[in-house]
Amino acid sequence: MKAHAQPTRGDDGRITGIVAALHNCDDEVVSARALRTMSAGSRVLIREKDPLEMLRQMCQVAVDEGGYALAWYGRKIYDVGKSVEVVASSAGHESYLENLEISWSTEDRGQGPTGRAIRLGQASTIVDTDVERSFKPWRESAMAHGIRSVVAIPVVVNGEIDGAWQVYAHEQGAFAPEVLTALEDLALEMGYGLSRLDSTSN
Repeated sequence: MKAHAQPTRGDDGRITGIVAALHNCDDEVVSARALRTMSAGSRVLIREKDPLEMLRQMCQVAVDEGGYALAWYGRKIYDVGKSVEVVASSAGHESYLENLEISWSTEDRGQGPTGRAIRLGQASTIVDTDVERSFKPWRESAMAHGIRSVVAIPVVVNGEIDGAWQVYAHEQGAFAPEVLTALEDLALEMGYGLSRLDSTSN
């Protein structure tokens, strides 16, 4: 909240009271977080030459600069269950990621934000993990780690969806449209970076 106070005065010029105005600046705060993440992430993409280290740093930037709870990158696997492999993450919450079972199939484990993002090729958000039915398989673990909202954004490498970048927040509704736009732009850059590093390694 932002507060602005101004005194009121009587006819004799003496202060008789105060008029206070409060302004909810939640939207400004969440937008600033996304922009800080985008700015720091862009610097990582420019300087980092190792793809896995680049992904790890991109996840860490979301936590350190953006103030988000957790970030990780999942790559789709072409196995029978169409599973998703965690290949990079921010530090902390390792126990959450170790027990993660996610698919990009149409089965229950593929109905979460990660599975939908990879399968449909578009960002998928969970406004409130406590009530979203599709998030039920992961709700108990998310609650234990203080996670309330999630966004998963597909990452395209060399013209194909390689996986998805997940960002989690402690508060519900953290990924408003303007925030999502900034994070999607960063995921797009991430895909370009991975494509560039892949081409130089061949």
